[in-house]
Amino acid sequence: MRFVKDESVQSWIYRSIYSSGHHDFSSVIGTNGFWHKNPFFPNEIYSGYYKEIPDKELVEFLRLSGIGLKEKESSENPVKYVEEIVNVFPLESRTSSKKGAIAISYCFSCIKESIKNLGFGYFKADWLYGRKCTLHSSDLEILNTSNLKQTLEQLRFILAGIENVSQQKCKQKLKFLAEQELGSAEYYVMPCALYEFSKLASKPNGSYFPDFYHLNFYEKNGRKKVLIKSEIYYHYLICNLMNRDGFLNFLDERTEVFEYKYGINQLNTLSEKLVKKKGANCSKCSTWANTDYCPIKPIALVPLEKELFFLSSYLKTPCDSAVSYSYI
Repeated sequence: MRFVKDESVQSWIYRSIYSSGHHDFSSVIGTNGFWHKNPFFPNEIYSGYYKEIPDKELVEFLRLSGIGLKEKESSENPVKYVEEIVNVFPLESRTSSKKGAIAISYCFSCIKESIKNLGFGYFKADWLYGRKCTLHSSDLEILNTSNLKQTLEQLRFILAGIENVSQQKCKQKLKFLAEQELGSAEYYVMPCALYEFSKLASKPNGSYFPDFYHLNFYEKNGRKKVLIKSEIYYHYLICNLMNRDGFLNFLDERTEVFEYKYGINQLNTLSEKLVKKKGANCSKCSTWANTDYCPIKPIALVPLEKELFFLSSYLKTPCDSAVSYSYI
């Protein structure tokens, strides 16, 4: 079953479970009758139909419901969101938290129009975020239920286009999903580039930065500071703003941009630009296997496929992965 473009992922999973004839909705609705913030398809209805959905379309759809959002900070893992997307389609059985986190809200006019135009009703992703319908400028209705059983009974009425006379607006404190912006980093800075910056910026009389700048990396007693990645990244940003020319020379001479290509259902459909130390070879990096030194950890090129999912655990770097699948 395909999703509707502006549908919430919660609605898509609910409709898929309902149409399959199964009766366990605990993966999408909590015991308190609220939507789960991170719902997933139960194994009982796994059919693989979403594998045919283009990666970009799938990612854009899930992000409408707050799933698979990118990190905003450019020194974080740019593909971490893939794990969150894969969790919507688990390979093995998983359990969800008992209580849901998001109030089930809706616009009855929208649902009736959907039934008229599409033949069925659904819940929009917009309704996860606030109190008003953006199409009709009307207040959203809120399910006034206290448990899963009551919610399921109400949903059958609503999605059939039938107004339940016993239904009331919920007066309790409502929980909505906080709308988040997607990360907008043009490229992501790898730790090897950050530490190259740290090494050069902390040198007295360096060729890229002002003579006094190295003092930021030393204690008052002359001892060199031990900085964690976030502190180095802070200096990286400051230099970019305060010493633009020297910083650009550093980037040009000491770093290079690598376009990391990957996919979820298909090869090479998604990509991120990474800045790494010039000449650094990920396959030769001794810290790959045992630490989180580099945020670009190997991900399965087709993580929804069991065979490649398990195979990916043996690929140690993106370089090894690229060689194996010849996608660069």
